[in-house]
Amino acid sequence: RLSVIFRNPSPSEAKEDLVAEFRPGVQLALVSLPVATNREESAEVWRSILAACFTLAARKLAPGSGPAPVYVFFGAVSPLSVVERIYHYQTRKYRATDKFTGGLNRKLIRLEEKRIS
Repeated sequence: RLSVIFRNPSPSEAKEDLVAEFRPGVQLALVSLPVATNREESAEVWRSILAACFTLAARKLAPGSGPAPVYVFFGAVSPLSVVERIYHYQTRKYRATDKFTGGLNRKLIRLEEKRIS
């Protein structure tokens, strides 16, 4: 079962024209489209996102290949551009003084992006 999240775009997401974010097997986050987009175009965008998620979820990853990808959809009109993002994190050292300071939070060290379509 996949959770679907509807949300408004953050300023940085609105700037890069983000429409949806898909984490296979985890969630699909749909971002509000601009007000200027009419209903027919919006419906077409959502249909194309759902169709693309179906094919992206079927992609197989090699076991032990690293972190799972996040698929990001850009553009408020069809055809959308799809980018595969892989976030690489490093855990921080845990010290006795870090018990209540978020010392176990991960640190983003690298972001790989590969355009799919």
